[in-house]
This record gives sequence, structure tokens and C-alpha cells, in this order.
Amino acid sequence: GEGKLECSPQKDRYLQGEVVTVRAVPNDGWRLVRWEGDVSGDQPQGTLTFSTHRSVHAVFELIPRHALTAEARGGSVSGAGTYPHGERVLLKATAAEGWEFLGWSGAHVGTDPMVSREVKAPVHLIATFGTTLSTVATGGGKIVLEPAMKVYPYGSKVRVLAVPDLGYGLSLWGGAGVGQSQNEWTLTVTNRQPKISALFGPVLKPCP
Repeated sequence: GEGKLECSPQKDRYLQGEVVTVRAVPNDGWRLVRWEGDVSGDQPQGTLTFSTHRSVHAVFELIPRHALTAEARGGSVSGAGTYPHGERVLLKATAAEGWEFLGWSGAHVGTDPMVSREVKAPVHLIATFGTTLSTVATGGGKIVLEPAMKVYPYGSKVRVLAVPDLGYGLSLWGGAGVGQSQNEWTLTVTNRQPKISALFGPVLKPCP
């Protein structure tokens, strides 16, 4: 591997019975695995007492690196990336305008937008944000949303129904419903604060 040995005191020759401290210094991105020869174990520092010829070898290995990925639905996440094994990383979920943070899923579950995590393996986190959905009904009727929620998570499927009053019918949809032609349709929440409007008008009876 990549690294070096440091001896203290540093000399070309040592006297009989002299105690020498040896220290393994890995290069960036490497770590000590073990000692071989007249020093054993896996600690970065050891000692030798000279009584005869001594041989010391330090074995280094690359520190594993793991990908910490994050998916943001309705906002952004900072702190994702590739990190050395064992490093502690701080992730932060930030809502975009018109959205609010709802929680984490995947490798971490919780509602605190700040997450501190020690990287020990590849992990994937999902930050979910939510937004409000409003309706405006004009004329004789109402708009019903199923399910009815205060905040809808990103990607929610919402059933939208136009319910006319007696003697009225749906004339047209507006807002997020522009282009819809049926009394019932499904909205997928991917835009912030969608607004659905519906215009109801009297149903004209044919002349006798």
C-alpha cells in the first residue's frame, strides 16, 4: 500500500538495548491494516527493543469509499456525495418555494430536515416535500378532492370530482384542470400550490 514509516529516534544504526518507536503514516486515502515482522497488531504506533537485527513492515490498504445519494421531491438536499468509510456527513433538506418538508424515507426515516449520518455503506435517502391544493367553484356546484388533505406529498394522485347542484352541469375546468373534459379526473401533484377551478352553469331544458 501507500504510506511510510517513521522511527524515533531516527538513526542509521541503533545500540544494543535501545528502544525505538515506529509509527506508520498512511498517505491520503489509505489506512494501516496491520504490522508484519517484529511489530504486531494494527495500531499506528509500536516499539522495538534492539537486541539483534530487526525487520518491520507496515501493510496499508485503500480506505473504501461509499456513495451517499439523495433524491429530492419538491426541494433540494445538500451533503450527498462519495465519502470515505466511517466519515460522518451532514445532510440538509431545503424546501423549494411553495413546498414544505414532510420527511425522509429510504435509508433514514424522520422529519428533521437535518440528518447526521456515518457512512458505512452505499445508501440512498429520499426527501419528500408537500404542497397545498386549492379549489374554486363558480356557479351551482362544488369540487371534491379524494383524498382530502391539508398538504399533499409530491407525486400524490388526487381524484378530482365536479359535483353539480340540481339543475346545473359542469361547463369547464380551469387552473390545473384546463383541458379536462370529464367530471372526474386525476391530478398528479408535481407543481407547487396547484389551483383547480370549475365553472358550473344551468342545464338548459329543451323547448317542448
